[in-house]
Amino acid sequence: KDCWIGLRYRPKTWIITIICTVVGLLAGLPYCFDSGLMTLDIVDNYINNWGMILIGTLECLAVGWIYKIDEQYQKVGRLSVLVYNSGYLVSLILGAILGVALPIHPATSLGIGLALFIGGWAASTCLALFLAENKDSQPILSQLWSIMGYVSRFLSSRLCPVVQFVSSYNN
Repeated sequence: KDCWIGLRYRPKTWIITIICTVVGLLAGLPYCFDSGLMTLDIVDNYINNWGMILIGTLECLAVGWIYKIDEQYQKVGRLSVLVYNSGYLVSLILGAILGVALPIHPATSLGIGLALFIGGWAASTCLALFLAENKDSQPILSQLWSIMGYVSRFLSSRLCPVVQFVSSYNN
């Protein structure tokens, strides 16, 4: 009851217990039939392959785009950062979809997807630089660094002591 949901709604513990039990029963029911082992194999395959790729991608997005985003807003402006981030993400998704889903020769399909990604990324970068605030006070390479790689020096300074501790701990 220490979170805002518990303080606002004050749910009864027996209701939460019944809901969790029913959800667990319904989620586990397909594994109890004759095809349960095959279902478990399918779920395990998709979670271990595609689920881990999705989780890794979402972690990269969170670390690369959300960490210290307020400082990026101060350096080049909110609109510029949002245009770059959304343009990069949209061109990446569309390039990946077209690279895999076009019904033509695989090398041609991948080339089209890669060209779409690079073109969309370059267009969003140019548009973000055009929309950047404080153009007169910063050179263009400084603005580009503020949009694209500003967070990396903070992450490396924070992660280096952790990596050194872990590597010294394992030896």
